[in-house]
Amino acid sequence: MPKVYSEQKREELRNRMLGVGLELIKKNGMKKMSIEEITKTVGIAQGTFYHFFTSKEVFVVEIAKEYQRKINRTIERIVSEKGGIDREDLRLFYRRTFLEDQDSVFRYLRREDIQTLIQRLPEGSFQQLESSRAVMERMFQKVIGRNEDCDLDVAFNWIQLLNLTVENQDMLSAVAFEKTFDGLLKVLLNEIFNEKEA
Repeated sequence: MPKVYSEQKREELRNRMLGVGLELIKKNGMKKMSIEEITKTVGIAQGTFYHFFTSKEVFVVEIAKEYQRKINRTIERIVSEKGGIDREDLRLFYRRTFLEDQDSVFRYLRREDIQTLIQRLPEGSFQQLESSRAVMERMFQKVIGRNEDCDLDVAFNWIQLLNLTVENQDMLSAVAFEKTFDGLLKVLLNEIFNEKEA
């Protein structure tokens, strides 16, 4: 008979599993992350995992959803403090997201991991994640001073190029990586604000 947990204990265990799972993905990648290691680290029976998550793939999507909630809270905090997002806020947001934020599971998922998730998840499950395009469009609605003629498709492509640059940084000169990233980011910001940075 499965152990019965209070709602508070269930939430605590769920959050601990998600945290351990993220650390294992960062350390070993999604493919090598094991449910056995997660449950052993958290101190629960392996079968208990399935009372929280129906599969490893659903678990990974939950880690991604947690990160998206964190991003949404960050955006809302900036908007509530300043009334909107300005150029410097966007610059710092993208730098932190792509270069500094170690909690972004997206930094550790490879193209083949995404394909595995899409193939193994129940239909529509992966689409529950807010697309990077939707995140961008929602954030841009809160940008102060945004050029109304900004081409969102071009801006989206610049964001994807930032992502590809980070994903493939092992192919780039390490000493010039950040300077290259900042150059791409400046082009993105110029597109959004239709101006040259002073």
